Amino acid sequence: MAPSEETPPEAAARLRKELGDKDLIVCILGSTKFQGAESEELVKAMAAELSSAVGSRVKFVTGGMPGVQEVFAKHCGEGDRVWNLLPVGEESSFGVGTQLNAGANLEARRAIFGLLGDLYITVEGGPGVSEEVKAAQARGAAVVPLVRTGGASSGMFDFPAAALEKPKWASETQWSLLFDKEDVVDSATAVACLVKEFANAQKTPNIWELLDELIGLDRSSLSGRQSHSDIPRGVQRTLRLGTLTRRFSGASIRAGGIGCLRAHRNLSLGGGEQKAD
Repeated sequence: MAPSEETPPEAAARLRKELGDKDLIVCILGSTKFQGAESEELVKAMAAELSSAVGSRVKFVTGGMPGVQEVFAKHCGEGDRVWNLLPVGEESSFGVGTQLNAGANLEARRAIFGLLGDLYITVEGGPGVSEEVKAAQARGAAVVPLVRTGGASSGMFDFPAAALEKPKWASETQWSLLFDKEDVVDSATAVACLVKEFANAQKTPNIWELLDELIGLDRSSLSGRQSHSDIPRGVQRTLRLGTLTRRFSGASIRAGGIGCLRAHRNLSLGGGEQKAD
């Protein structure tokens, strides 16, 4: 199927594979022309902070538009982790980043953009930004709005109110700096920290996957036809333990078993000094 004929969900699925299914996709949204006196400086600082703070498995996607997206792309390191998504047949004029094409026109490209990212950072913005954030949030994507910059990011243009509320994975201190107009560098650093916090939250291992890894078992291979006696005795005990453990509350599991399993694998508990990769 030609890219111009894809539906937005089909195009988004294709692009996710191209970018890497297991990588964290951070989409940048904002005004095509800066409105605030400090917004451009903030975007430059934010791009530099993000480039140095997060690992190679975090990728940044813009819509190839002037203003916020162009300035971000040109100041995010060498641009090797920036992708610019444009409608089919159009080319980016940024001179930096890797080009992606999807959607027959700008409206289709916007719909795809709203389905693509794991996290969206917004700076200023108008009705278009609000619409893309609504689509992203409706499917559970995270949003980091730089409220201090005004426009859609501050709640205007029917920007979803829930996107202005602190999510569970974010710290109070970092979230408050999205509102604070005192220091550009502080706000830029807060965005980088929030992306790291979100990335670390996504890396939390699933207890059942860890059990499978520790005992070397692929549970999907245990079909209904398989005799119980064919399963090693140690695995039988582990599966029985898993069945019993599932009956406890999620809080009990997090407080007990998952901590032990993390220690076994020498996993980080998401410390702020680590790069998110």
